Amino acid sequence: MHNKSEETSLWNDQYSMIGKFVVTFEETVNLIRYTLQLILQQQGLKTFSLSAIIFEQKQFTAEPLISCFESITNEILKQKDESKDILKRISDFRKKFSKIIIIRNDLLHGTYHFGENHLFIGGEIPDDYFGITKGSPNKEGARKKQIANKKEDVEKYLEELKKVRNEFWNLKFELLRHLYKK
Repeated sequence: MHNKSEETSLWNDQYSMIGKFVVTFEETVNLIRYTLQLILQQQGLKTFSLSAIIFEQKQFTAEPLISCFESITNEILKQKDESKDILKRISDFRKKFSKIIIIRNDLLHGTYHFGENHLFIGGEIPDDYFGITKGSPNKEGARKKQIANKKEDVEKYLEELKKVRNEFWNLKFELLRHLYKK
């Protein structure tokens, strides 16, 4: 049995990794939001803050935002043959980011299991046990989705997110260059 301070230090890495994921995710969402604002300004919107009023509404969570991003860029670029490559990359990015959104939702809305505080039936559980599950019942009955079994699982999710964020960063600059090209 651990005392509270031993318990806290035992899980600091897990808490830290989850926090890093959440912060990186929100940075990515903000980058997408800001890019949309730049696009509208490039398309003739004179008051930048008007786009902030639109895209910073609480309804514009990650999935509607990325959907809007893809729709707007398609609408602007669909008539240009030289845009096919960048539109494909935008579509590919959306698919990857949509998977990240599911991971983020699972991490934020999952049930966390830490060591001996975890209710476990059928044997002993190690003091350093860490896991994240999420109830996911379907027509066949109860089901638990295993999100993570160890800190390294969350680290892997974070690395995937960073890779997708960096991909968007590069895509953003190429897209803006493409839009400003006459």
